[in-house]
Amino acid sequence: MRSAARVRSAATSRSRRSTPSPARTCRIIFSISGLVLADRVLVMRPHPGRLFEEITINLSRPRDRNAPLFDHFKRHVLTALDRSLDRTMPDAQGRGEPGGGLWW
Repeated sequence: MRSAARVRSAATSRSRRSTPSPARTCRIIFSISGLVLADRVLVMRPHPGRLFEEITINLSRPRDRNAPLFDHFKRHVLTALDRSLDRTMPDAQGRGEPGGGLWW
């Protein structure tokens, strides 16, 4: 089995769990399909990377990609990504200024 197919298979099987695992993990995903896995989405600004917005995804598992609420979160993330490119928009409060850090 190829590497990408193996990762996709593992991600799909994890997303079908009825309860989240007790261990906390961080995955960097560069596609909107990450909403199936994520409980929280951090939208970053480019050059230099700073936190723009934090979106909490409070959908039950397993996640239905055809549900209206899933579509709502998908639109919210896509809108935040578009707005993050606008330099006139402020960063996330308290985390974008120097020394604010991204550690929580």
